[in-house]
Amino acid sequence: MVLSRTTRVNFLIGNGHFLSHFYVLCLPPLFLAWQKSFGVTFAELGLTVALMSGTTAILQTPVGFLVDRLGARVFLVGGTLLMCLSMAAMGMATSFWQILALATLSGIGNSVIHPCDYAIISGSVDHDRMGASFALHTFSGNLGFAAGPPVMALLAVTMGWRSSLLLVGLVGIPVVLAILLQSAILKDQVRHDPTQAGEALTGRAVLLSRTMLLFFGFYLLGSMAGAGVQAWLITVLHAVKGMDLAIASAALTGYMAGSTCGVLLGGWFADAHRAHVQGFAVSLTIVSAVLVLVVAVLLCCCRRRR
Repeated sequence: MVLSRTTRVNFLIGNGHFLSHFYVLCLPPLFLAWQKSFGVTFAELGLTVALMSGTTAILQTPVGFLVDRLGARVFLVGGTLLMCLSMAAMGMATSFWQILALATLSGIGNSVIHPCDYAIISGSVDHDRMGASFALHTFSGNLGFAAGPPVMALLAVTMGWRSSLLLVGLVGIPVVLAILLQSAILKDQVRHDPTQAGEALTGRAVLLSRTMLLFFGFYLLGSMAGAGVQAWLITVLHAVKGMDLAIASAALTGYMAGSTCGVLLGGWFADAHRAHVQGFAVSLTIVSAVLVLVVAVLLCCCRRRR
């Protein structure tokens, strides 16, 4: 069976995106082992994830401009390789400062993933399947977040933290090779000459455009709300509302499962009903907010009855 170009692109890009998210959350399960090996505090341990995520966040925008100018494929291959090798090298660290340095290097490699992926999907995927491709991209990242902690915890228990890091880092090498060997099908987004439209758009003009600011605000508020639910839902339901810990944990699992499945639904809708995408997005956002408020009201009512 010959896979279509769009399917192959989604598979290649999705695997890299899965790894980038998997690597971020495969570090926390190792904290206790690192504390025993290096004698560091929890604050220092948390710095590993902060350095990796912070470096990624800071570099994504400048990397995006470089991708627009120089192309995405070389950055995707190089960044993914750096990310994988940095994780593998952590398994050979002899001091904690080496862990911190390698976490930073991994964050540098991770910073190319989103700019490169979005550029390649925009230029390589059939226009009528664009929504589904972006949905699958997000879905693969969510799977990486979900798989990271349990997989790494299991590996650390069975083979130790050093061998575990070496293994998960080297697992990324076949992904890099697949992207490299199949790079001919990975095309960047079509570039439009702004001078033909009578104006030359600078990077600052693009970032401060109405469209970009609206997207920034939407994702900022969405991320704040999602992070708040993920971080505090179990605590609020258990400690404040008196709900059983298992049920509270199941509520968070349900929230994450619904969010992940909803991404796929949104991708399908975006392809099937392009004229109504904005209204659909606004409606779902309002419904989500109302449902959270309904849960809060119901919990307050149950608390008062007790």
